[in-house]
Amino acid sequence: MRVKWFHVTARFVAPPPCRTTEGGLITHYTLQYTRRDADPLVPVQDAHLRVQGEETTVSRLTPYAEYDIRVRAHNAAGDGPLSPPQVCRTDEDVPSAPSGIKLIALSERSLRASWLPPVEPNGRLTHYSLYVKDLSGSQEANVTRVNSCTESEGTTVECMKTLRGLRSGRTYEAWVRAATGAGEGPTSTVVACQTTALAPARISSFGGAAVGSAGSSLSLRCVVGGVPPPSKRWLRAGSPLHIRSPFHLDGDALMIRSLELLHADNYTCVAENPHGSDSVTWRVFVLRPPTPPGLALIEARSRELELELRAAPRVPGHALPKAYTLHWRLAAPEGEWRIQSASPGPVILSGLRCGSAYRAYGSAGGPPGTEISIRTSGGPPVAPPDTRWIRSNATHARFDTSMWSDGGCGPVALKLEWAGSGVAGARDVPVGGEVILGGLTPGSRYRVAARASNEAGWTREVYEFTTSPAEGGYAEEVDAPFPATAGELALLLALCAALSVAALTILAILLRRKRTDGAMPRVTTSDKAACGTYRPPHSTPKLPPDPPDVYEISPYATFAGGEGIGPGSRAYTLQLRALARHDDEAAPPAHQHSTDEETCLDAYEAQRRRRRRRHYCPDHGCSQDSGS
Repeated sequence: MRVKWFHVTARFVAPPPCRTTEGGLITHYTLQYTRRDADPLVPVQDAHLRVQGEETTVSRLTPYAEYDIRVRAHNAAGDGPLSPPQVCRTDEDVPSAPSGIKLIALSERSLRASWLPPVEPNGRLTHYSLYVKDLSGSQEANVTRVNSCTESEGTTVECMKTLRGLRSGRTYEAWVRAATGAGEGPTSTVVACQTTALAPARISSFGGAAVGSAGSSLSLRCVVGGVPPPSKRWLRAGSPLHIRSPFHLDGDALMIRSLELLHADNYTCVAENPHGSDSVTWRVFVLRPPTPPGLALIEARSRELELELRAAPRVPGHALPKAYTLHWRLAAPEGEWRIQSASPGPVILSGLRCGSAYRAYGSAGGPPGTEISIRTSGGPPVAPPDTRWIRSNATHARFDTSMWSDGGCGPVALKLEWAGSGVAGARDVPVGGEVILGGLTPGSRYRVAARASNEAGWTREVYEFTTSPAEGGYAEEVDAPFPATAGELALLLALCAALSVAALTILAILLRRKRTDGAMPRVTTSDKAACGTYRPPHSTPKLPPDPPDVYEISPYATFAGGEGIGPGSRAYTLQLRALARHDDEAAPPAHQHSTDEETCLDAYEAQRRRRRRRHYCPDHGCSQDSGS
């Protein structure tokens, strides 16, 4: 493994170290490396390597193994701190030989081969190659490819393969090789067995060390063979084991559920038939749960929290962590715990509430880690520090809501409650502009309670202001009301629509009447063909020449009161200013007139005046011309 390091911090790359601020010239470095996935029963062993310079190669490491790499600097003043650990894995290599192999007789024509995985897999096992050869013949060994064996919780499952179709009474040899992506490893030991109809009891499983974590389950698999099929029993520390909780039989295996430290002991499987017996013993180790990881806050944002999950150092007697999880919930109000898969290093929690408190802890499959309190950035709305956001005159008050801050958590809902001079009220108002309260009493004191809220919480402040006296004049003319609510806006729209319909209806009626009036007939008098007069509904006879007793009431109305004229047949004009009539006479009906009609009436008046002059001419020596 080649290792190179730099002068770095957790967040940025630093420049080369300053010789004056770091205590002098760096003399050398110490490289510390520790295998992470070693046997949990073996104490942790740290290896150290003295290095000159900032780069080195580490040899004699285990293939496909994880290591923690840390570096410490030294100078004349002493030893510096260790750097944060860096985890790396070596490349794959061919595996070692399988650690054990068995071959037992099942009948006169079948055998069963079983073997254990390599002690050093040196990579991810892909398959096994099983070689079987008949010693009585000269042919080559038969090769069978077997997929890699799975692992159960806490122990390695041995691989097994039944060989059928063999010849009775023949002796067969068997051996096996394991393979990874890098190739096949060396062969296992060679074992031999003879097919027979009277096979003694044998156990294909392997004993040895079985390791489990407290609180988990452990399975001890005991697969037997022989003719006739053998019986099987279990012993604990040499004494018969009574099968009751937490011990259970699961097919060929003894299952120990909810492991505790007191379950650590020797367990033996015994198989017997008339032709022989066999036994296998397991030494069970119960490890304490994995040490939980640490958790620290790196950065808080309005809706995200960046945390660092720190793996705990390996402790002998504790199980190795297989997976890490991060648990978190809202602190107030108390929410449900949420679980998120994680790996050692930076972890981001997203989709959080702004300005809210959370609780979080890490776990490695065992007990929970230390719970920490964290909070997203932002907070409740911030109120104005004084009453400068309120301006008032004698009857109105203006509120500048833009002086309220959202606290970094988005939209704010603001509610105002006011009381004073015997009146009180409340209203939800928008934030970001000005709202006006009207109808106040001059020279009165009012109290306003403002409550602003957002998703981070709420803020409530109480303010007081006094309207100016009526005789003092207005400090500022304010005539705008509070913003209308949704209900008020709907009512206003309905009223406007109704008024619009009414106006359109009236306009239609007026247009129809105008067209009807425009269609009325006009009459032409003998005096001037172009003049039109209104003909009343009742008939009006032609007026005779004016009698001597004609008198004038006004310049706009004249009347003829002769003997031959009845009260109902009096002539009249369209523009009357005053009427002189006898008490027994009825007024003519009112009617509309036009400009043309007024012009004709003026001509008519002139004609009547000429007639009067002609009537009085004999006394003044005037001409007796008829006039028109």
